Amino acid sequence: MTQISRASADPNFEQKCSVRPVGIRIGAEVSGLDLRNGIGPRFIDQIQEALLKHQVLSFPDQLLSPREMLEIAKMFGKPEVNPIWAGMREIPQIVRISRRAGESDPLSSKPRTASSYFSRPSKILLAYTDDDVAHSDLIFASLTEAWKGLSKQMQEFLETLTAVHCAATDYDPENHDAARHFEGRSDSPLVYSDAIYERTEHPVVHTHNDTGKRSLFVNQTFTESIKGLQEEESQMLLSFLFRHSSKPEYGCRIVAHPKTLTIWDNRATTHMITDYEMEKSRLLYVVGIGSEEGLNASPNWPPNSKFTV
Repeated sequence: MTQISRASADPNFEQKCSVRPVGIRIGAEVSGLDLRNGIGPRFIDQIQEALLKHQVLSFPDQLLSPREMLEIAKMFGKPEVNPIWAGMREIPQIVRISRRAGESDPLSSKPRTASSYFSRPSKILLAYTDDDVAHSDLIFASLTEAWKGLSKQMQEFLETLTAVHCAATDYDPENHDAARHFEGRSDSPLVYSDAIYERTEHPVVHTHNDTGKRSLFVNQTFTESIKGLQEEESQMLLSFLFRHSSKPEYGCRIVAHPKTLTIWDNRATTHMITDYEMEKSRLLYVVGIGSEEGLNASPNWPPNSKFTV
């Protein structure tokens, strides 16, 4: 177990907070910190540095209301209102991702990068498991580590490519699995929106704006095709990248104990929900933090980067 430390750190931070890795290369559990109290700018900077280093952080034993979760989210940037998922009536930035006991939820069971179908995907996501109705885990994969695991020849080829992303691959109302979310037969309602059918192009490889690290940017749920390749070529390449990025050594599993807040870097990871007790319900509160800029295809690190990890 290691402590987060930094020359400019809050002098009480190391006494309050420790970090335990949960994956081989990514993921960490942060304990000893009450996110509702005493979180100043220096604490937030250190949490953000830890997030950029580990890509996924879990904070157990956090007693949060949706309103308190929103206030914590604001410390990391501007919370978004998702035009496809219906937010809570009183707090539209927060989406309830729920599954009733005995139901399946195919929309959450494939690796995804949230809002990759937008020109500026969410930079950070926060998810909170409430009360005793978790009964599922969050599984993450690092697209940064997946990139590092490729041969130099493959990396050079991928750097020339652009991928097409679209929400309709999963959220099309004509899709049987999605239909019940529109028809009100689900506790996690989708909203009819033109955004579902819009296609967005992103580089297959990008440079993280805060770390300067190269990373893949494709995901099994929303990446539709590779621009300029024939359909068969595109699907073969994407299938390879999906299999490659899902290798266990690139990922981590966050056990969704009740009252756990999980925060992850959406620009460098994929995530999925796994249900292991289908006879019990599941409830997550999720909020995304908007990005002010699109992905950087250049291998050069932006000069305005805030953190060094």
